[in-house]
Amino acid sequence: MEPRIIAIAGPLEGAAWPLDRELTVGRDKANAIFIDDLSISRRHCAFVVEGGRCMVRDFGSSNGSFVNGQPVTERSLEHGDQVRIGRSIFRFSSREEPAALRPGSKVGATQVLKLEDSRLLRPDLLHAAAQSERLRQQMDALLGFVSSLAGSSGLDGLSGRIADVLAGSLPSASAAVLCPSGEPGEYEFLARTAAGFEIAPEVVEQAIAEGAGVLAGGDALAMPVRGGSGVVAVVCLDARNAAERLDEDHLQFAAAVAGVSALPLENALRIRSLEAENRRLLDEIHIEHDMVGESGRMREVFTFVSKAAPTQSTVLIRGESGTGKELVARAIHRNSPRARGPFVAINCAALTETLLESELFGHEKGAFTGAVTQKRGRIEDASGGTLFMDDIG
Repeated sequence: MEPRIIAIAGPLEGAAWPLDRELTVGRDKANAIFIDDLSISRRHCAFVVEGGRCMVRDFGSSNGSFVNGQPVTERSLEHGDQVRIGRSIFRFSSREEPAALRPGSKVGATQVLKLEDSRLLRPDLLHAAAQSERLRQQMDALLGFVSSLAGSSGLDGLSGRIADVLAGSLPSASAAVLCPSGEPGEYEFLARTAAGFEIAPEVVEQAIAEGAGVLAGGDALAMPVRGGSGVVAVVCLDARNAAERLDEDHLQFAAAVAGVSALPLENALRIRSLEAENRRLLDEIHIEHDMVGESGRMREVFTFVSKAAPTQSTVLIRGESGTGKELVARAIHRNSPRARGPFVAINCAALTETLLESELFGHEKGAFTGAVTQKRGRIEDASGGTLFMDDIG
């Protein structure tokens, strides 16, 4: 697949360029990608291929170039990365895209619907279309779905019901409920009706960016689920391998499902987040230690202990004299797999240079003048447990 640059927002939206040469971008018509936008410099940046890598390189533009929201001077691009230049957004694609989603298809092939415009959620529009048999079927399915929400058990049960009712609107299609992970182009599957469900990334990204449902070419549909904190999930339908096509009625139905499930889904996601935080705090509470304190900084120390204790790593504990470094070391030991072994503390500041080697590693009888017996080193004493070396500086 030849890498391409695709305009997904701005005056050139829908256009695409193969990245087989340097593509300069700017307000000057001499650029390979000319954009009539005063927020863009005359020679703003370039998409280039060097050493097998595709990159974006800023030419010191006035307003900068951004990859996934971060300002860049030069950066390698990965599939799905979004590059913002002025009011335009470009997407880097290095994989084959579904035919219905390729730029250059007719504008009419893509439909956009705001959730508030769904006729299934507006009595005035619903009455005007009441004679449609298909609409009555959708209303029955929606009412059944709303009735089932009270019996949904947790996030898995709720998202599973959403996916099922969506798939029921076109039985030969597959449905999924996605949750944005925080990273551009990355999503968590909350539910899907087919194990091999394929995300149509451009449709999902457009739906999130516009806050509206998007139907592309009858093959892929994405509808954002908007809660009080913004887009909390995206419901999707994929008909690329189906005998039938998606149409505006499916878009209307998806908008209605997203509308009635927004609050319960947002609450379920919030409960999951709170449960994860509660488990983390319980883990902190259950660690054994002799430290006193409940402040935010002390909780950070407890979290550090809970993460460090199960590992076999060497741990560096820093702090002023008297802050309790040995207490932290003992807490790590007590909560580690080595807890039944010895805890051996050495005050390095009290060791002279001549005694250091013998103290740490021990010596054999007669190894030097005065070595009248064999002596085990402190490191050997700590075998199977923990060695704490204080004041190593």
